[in-house]
Amino acid sequence: MPPVQFLSASKRWNGTTALNGLDLTLTPGEVVTLLGRNKAGKSTAIGLALGLYQADGGQVRLFGRQPGCIDVRRKLGVMMQLADLPGTVRVHELIGLVRAYYPSPMSVEQAAAAAGVSALLGRLAGRLSPSQRRAVQFALAICGQPQVLLLDDPTHGMIQATKEILWSCVRELARAGCAVLTTAQYSDELEKVADRVCVMSGGTKVAETTVSELRALHVVRRVVCRTSTKLQTLQNLPEALMIQTQYDGRLSIETGTPELLVQRLFSLDPHLTELQVLHATTPHTIKIP
Repeated sequence: MPPVQFLSASKRWNGTTALNGLDLTLTPGEVVTLLGRNKAGKSTAIGLALGLYQADGGQVRLFGRQPGCIDVRRKLGVMMQLADLPGTVRVHELIGLVRAYYPSPMSVEQAAAAAGVSALLGRLAGRLSPSQRRAVQFALAICGQPQVLLLDDPTHGMIQATKEILWSCVRELARAGCAVLTTAQYSDELEKVADRVCVMSGGTKVAETTVSELRALHVVRRVVCRTSTKLQTLQNLPEALMIQTQYDGRLSIETGTPELLVQRLFSLDPHLTELQVLHATTPHTIKIP
């Protein structure tokens, strides 16, 4: 049976459709990325696959079984977008605890090395930087040598070096046969790992394609800046495809119309600073002092 299947899966919250009839199947060794702006349905899909809640229509199957059953859970690794670590526990204790839930886990040292956190094993989780905490969460996700890895916006809050370690490890796990379902902060990250991209909008899958085909159809650029404009205002801009807050506090906005977006940003905040416009694959930088 396929490791992950969404069969016309739907979910509603308080009368609002969060996921609308998603059909998607992953095969062993495949990395599939859900791409879309906020409230596109990506996290809802991950939650259904984890068994955190039930679909209102259709179904989700992992290895042909219900997501929440114990034998399926022992085959899963997960890294959620919003999660924290107990501050008074040391990193090696956390990894040791989580690996104990799996039948054939990595050693603590192996998981730490794969996630790039070997130097943090003796540290208290509460004394880690945001990027270090995310890296430790990734170590917890992979320490059981899962057959399915679910990553919800895994690089959020990570510095670039830590992101590269994570994606390198994901590629290795996929080569070993792990099926990976992930969401990525930026479209340029997709080229490093994704075999397929599932483009989501308003809870509906609007396209399923490869990264190269997606690039040919639509050139996406990333506008990075520091601004006093409220996030809710920016999320309502038609030019903004996806918005993330970087580890340094700047906002990163993906757009297909960077010129129009920059004009809008300056109209909203004439004192906007640290502006960069980055191509999806090659950085072309405009700096505003």
